[in-house]
This record gives sequence, C-alpha cells and structure tokens, in this order.
Amino acid sequence: MLFNSFEFLIFLPITLLLYFVLPAKIRWIWLLGCSAYFYMCWNAKYIVLIGFSVGVTWLGSMVMDRCRRSGMAQEKEKKISKITLYTVLVLNLAVLFVFKYYNFFIENITAVTGITLPFLQVALPVGISFYIFQALGYSIDVYRSTIQVEKNPFRYALFVMFFPQLVAGPIERATNLLPQLQKPTYFNLDNLKKGLLIAGWGMFMKVVIADRLSIFVDHVYNNYTQADGSVLLLATVLFALQIYCDFASYSVIALGVAKALGFTLMRNFRFPYSAKSMADFWDRWHISLSKWFEDYIYTPFVWSSKNAQRAVYWGFVLVFVISGFWHGARWTYVIWGVIHAVYRVVGALTRKSRKKFYKKIGLSKHEKLLDAGRMITTFILVDITYIFFRADSLPQAAQVIRSIVSDSNFSVLFSETLFSYGLDWKDLLVAAVSLAVLWVVDLLQAKTDLADRVLALKLPLRWAVCLALIFSILIFGVYGPQYDATPFIYFQF
Repeated sequence: MLFNSFEFLIFLPITLLLYFVLPAKIRWIWLLGCSAYFYMCWNAKYIVLIGFSVGVTWLGSMVMDRCRRSGMAQEKEKKISKITLYTVLVLNLAVLFVFKYYNFFIENITAVTGITLPFLQVALPVGISFYIFQALGYSIDVYRSTIQVEKNPFRYALFVMFFPQLVAGPIERATNLLPQLQKPTYFNLDNLKKGLLIAGWGMFMKVVIADRLSIFVDHVYNNYTQADGSVLLLATVLFALQIYCDFASYSVIALGVAKALGFTLMRNFRFPYSAKSMADFWDRWHISLSKWFEDYIYTPFVWSSKNAQRAVYWGFVLVFVISGFWHGARWTYVIWGVIHAVYRVVGALTRKSRKKFYKKIGLSKHEKLLDAGRMITTFILVDITYIFFRADSLPQAAQVIRSIVSDSNFSVLFSETLFSYGLDWKDLLVAAVSLAVLWVVDLLQAKTDLADRVLALKLPLRWAVCLALIFSILIFGVYGPQYDATPFIYFQF
C-alpha cells in the first residue's frame, strides 16, 4: 500500500478512528494488525520474513537479558551474549543477502569465472533493508545494555512493523519509539491537525514535485545516448531535487501519520542542500541511516582500532561502501558510496589547510560569501555522485559524464527541444514555482516549527493555507492514466 494511493486514503481514517475508539489497553494490538495488513498489501507471503526477523531478534534479546540476570560469571555471560548477538546478526543478514544480493554475486561470479550457477527467482521484499536494520539496532542496544528488553514479543513486533515508517524509514531506535509503544496514546485534536498538515505537505512534495520531475529525469536518462549533454546535466540536477522530494516526502508523511496517532518519530531530513560540507550533508540527509552507521559500525570500528587516526579514514571507506551495498545490488551504488568515502577522507585531510587558505586570501572575513561557496560546492559534489546513483550501469554513467563534459550545447535549454522530454512549459513552470515554495518552506522550517506556526494563525488564514495545500495536490499532482500511485524511490531498497 502506498501513501499516495486511494487505498491509503481509506485505510488511514479507519485506522485512526478505531484506534481511538477501542479500549486503551488493546489499541496497540489494533495497530499491530493494521501494520501487518499495510505490509501484506504488497505481498502477503513476505510477512513471514518480517516474522522471522522479529522472532530471531526478540529471542536473541531475551537470551542476552536472561544471561545478564542469571548471576553467572561476567566472562561467561559476555561470551554467551556475544555468540547470541553474532547469531542474530548472521541470520538476519543471511536473509537480506539471499533476497537482495544473491543474484548479484552469482552474476559477478559467472562473469569472472565462467561458472554458471542458478539464480533465484524471487522478488525483492519491499523495505527489507529498513526493517532488518531497525531490528538489528534493537539487538545491539540490548547487547550494550542501553535499553531494557521488551518481553512481549507482539509489542516488540509492533516496534519493528509500525506501519508509518515500516518500508522507507526513518529507521527508528528502540530508545525513542519502543517506550512510546509501551503505553497507550489518547485522542488529541492538536496532534491530529498537526499530523495531517505535515502529511499533506509530504504529499505535496511527492505528487506535485517529485513525480513531476521524475517524468523529465526518466525520459532523459532512458534516452541518454540521444540527449544533449546540457539536457543530461539539467536532468541530473533535477534528479537531486526529485530524490530529495521523493525520499523526504515519505519520511514527512510518516512523521505526520505517527503524530496523528500520538507518536513522535525522528526527523530524517534537515534541509540537506543547504549543507556547507560533505560531513554537514550527511548530518542532514537520511539522518536515521547515517546515525545507524555511525553508532553501530563507524564508532565501534574506530574505537577498536589501534591507530585511531588511520581508522577514522578507513571507517569512512567501510561505512560508505556498506551504504552503497545497502542501497542496492548494483556496482553503480557501490561507486556512489566510494566517491562519498573519498569526499569524506579528502575533506578530513584538508580541513586545516583549507581554513589557512581562506584566511590567507582574506575570504574568511566574508563568512556569508564563503558559506555560499561551500553550499554550491557541496551540492555540485553531491550531484556528481547522483549520476552513478541514477544510472542503470557503469557504462551509462560514464557516457552521461562524457556527454556533459564534452557535448553540451546550452542553447538547447532555451529552445522548444526541452519540451520533448515529457514536460511542457506549463509543467516546467509548475515545477519551478513548487520548488520555490519548497525552498521557502525549508528555510522557515530550519528556524521554527512551521506546522505549529500555521495552526496558530487566525482561522481564515489557517483555512486558506490548508485549502491551498489540498487544491495544489489535487490540481497539480501527477497521477497515472488510471490515477495509479507512483511508488517511492526508496521502496526498492
């Protein structure tokens, strides 16, 4: 089930209504049932995979907790807990490997060795990387004794399967979400209004901006051998905006739906294209995944290394290579991760020398100008990596770069040829105005809670804003021939 589908427009009101009508003690059971149904709308059979991940991580956490409370020798308890954690990790990652990476590795083994091995004819379970990472984060937290174990397996299942963020994040932490799920929430009109307003803004980002830009981007990249280099450059820039609006919109809708139910999820994006460095960018983009990698891979790797300084740099490489594979079983994603690792290593190595250089040429005295330059440079560096992220293969990415560098005729961007890539001038005008609105909203949101400010307006102004949002979605939203909902990009991860 997609957030931007008619089915969800029916599902959500029923879920909200019955959640608050039912007795408080059993509301979480209703929410668990709704979450299971929400996921099974894609492929009912794959609920077994979530059940497996939930069962393994819950049982593992119970074993680790029982060892801790048994009074056994500390050394023995630590050994059993470590074996249990490794077992949980291996079993979950094995499921992820089989369904997401097996065919990729078989394909590459065949290409290198010539040995023909059987492929698996299985569909990629939607959201598998998200819910497995969330479950593994819980297991590691239990091992570290940073959270109390959840003894009710079904309530723990709700933590892993909570439908607003189940298939595309944010990847929640047990320290934040689990305590909220352990006590009932009650109807709050302010939460409902704020949640629906936030979800509405997320819907605007998805159907008005992201889905409109995707038409142009897909048309250009699907015909990259015929497209002019300047058009490919424009499509790459627009893809940066498309993927932000598409991915962030899911997280925004998830936050809004959760808020309507009385729950608070972590913020997953924070105006990322205003970042002034690559480190700053990753503090703003897909925050839940970035923090997951930092807490569970990067920091332990650095702390366990004898040479901490060298480990910092190799930690960047490790994290971003894994991040590339996390996004998908394709070499273009791996190269995307490697380039980001290089950015981080080079950035860390040159930090002091860059500061000295700016001071020497007097640029450090003009902070606003320097920040603008940093922001533009960071966006350009990020956008270069998006060529690999969007391309279907390394040869395609290489051809796109070659065309942009050596075959760009920018006069094409000011001719009617631009309208032959799926969007006419009216659509491009709507996209430009919508992006301007997005920019203003992000700027304001960086300084204040914009939803609260809107709801604090006088009634006529408040209704004007809400109706403008609703009618913008209805009038300018992009829908399929039969009003088919367009899947979110990150569902494939």
